[in-house]
Amino acid sequence: MMRSFVVFIALVFCVSSAVAFDLKSAKKGLDKVKEIDLDGDNQINLHEFKKAGGKDKYFKKADSDKDGFISIKDAKKQLKRFY
Repeated sequence: MMRSFVVFIALVFCVSSAVAFDLKSAKKGLDKVKEIDLDGDNQINLHEFKKAGGKDKYFKKADSDKDGFISIKDAKKQLKRFY
């Protein structure tokens, strides 16, 4: 489960409509997620997101269920926007 979460969050961070996805960008995304998740709970909260340089408005968009965390469920919804 943890590995799946990390993969999906990484995809959210490295996929955009203008950038093609590849394994190198996925690796960078995985490293970034591990770096951002300061408490190791496999979710990214607003504090962690902002500390990594994120803005409130982007966190609110990514937190689709509005529970205060970017979780695997939220990440899957974000991926659907691009595919």
